[in-house]
Amino acid sequence: FHVLVNKIATAVKSSDDEVKKNLVCSYGTLAKDDDGNLIGATIPAGMSLDAFYPYTRNYKTVYVGGKECNCFLFYKRTRDMDSKEFSRLLEGTISEAKNLGIETLSKEEVSSILAQWGDSDEIQAS
Repeated sequence: FHVLVNKIATAVKSSDDEVKKNLVCSYGTLAKDDDGNLIGATIPAGMSLDAFYPYTRNYKTVYVGGKECNCFLFYKRTRDMDSKEFSRLLEGTISEAKNLGIETLSKEEVSSILAQWGDSDEIQAS
């Protein structure tokens, strides 16, 4: 995953952190609390959550007390994803890399790596 993040960042002339954030927010899993509720935050417009948590997506703007605020959803960190969630992230990352002409591992090689990482019954390589 991190090798492809670096190759994508090089191809699009961006930082690894920015590419990883975009991939996690595009293909990752929304964070939930122990009761299954989505985790998010509402903060004044113009402020950034990046210093506090890297994987957020602004999904709407609201007005609180007459002040413009942005509502963010949080995504799981890669280290907190289960094998199925990480598999989906990796598949999206591979797709992005291929769209940029970046060489990737075969489906079989990816499946083998994921099987070593987690429960192979949960993994569905596409």
